[in-house]
Amino acid sequence: MLPERDLIKWLAIACIAAAVISGGVLGLWEQAHPFFGHSRYQVVAPPLQLWSYSILQVFKSLGFLAGLFGLFFIATWRGTVLKIIMGAAVLGGAFFAIVWIMIAVTARDDAVYILKHPIGSDVHSNGGALFLWIAPIALGIAAVRAHRISRWKSIWAMLVGFLGLRIFGLFAPGIALTIEGLIWLVLGCILYTSRGSAQQLVRPERGARVV
Repeated sequence: MLPERDLIKWLAIACIAAAVISGGVLGLWEQAHPFFGHSRYQVVAPPLQLWSYSILQVFKSLGFLAGLFGLFFIATWRGTVLKIIMGAAVLGGAFFAIVWIMIAVTARDDAVYILKHPIGSDVHSNGGALFLWIAPIALGIAAVRAHRISRWKSIWAMLVGFLGLRIFGLFAPGIALTIEGLIWLVLGCILYTSRGSAQQLVRPERGARVV
């Protein structure tokens, strides 16, 4: 079995790679050639960009989930509530990936319908909110309480969620993707430099609250 310190290293590397994909590749590509048109649900990307963009979004979800699990392992007490949130994040990431593949298949931003409700690139409905916003905030709060990594690192995890919640409403998609990549890149670097904490887990005493 892979030692936990090495596991954290590879989870951090996956997160860093996903951040580069989001900020470097997707962000710059979106600025050079927008993926969506001005009409509702319209996709204007040519086939190569359509499929490449969607597949990179799938890789992004996997890498960011890897970063979240790295933080879960090194920074928290791994309590039941947090495990439920992480499970929801995994389901959200899986649905996010499915939706993006369907966007490539249909070449439309209303790629999936659930109860007649269109679901596409909007992270409010495609599962992205669970792993891009909610899970980082919950992990940051749990990390602050656990005191296993520096407080500023725990706060940064919360900022990943809070900033992610706002940037796509404040900036054009290409700029927002670049900012998203940068904030997750920092999180990945935090994981990589803090991987020694993986071997320092001490279970709380019986009766103590676990987050």
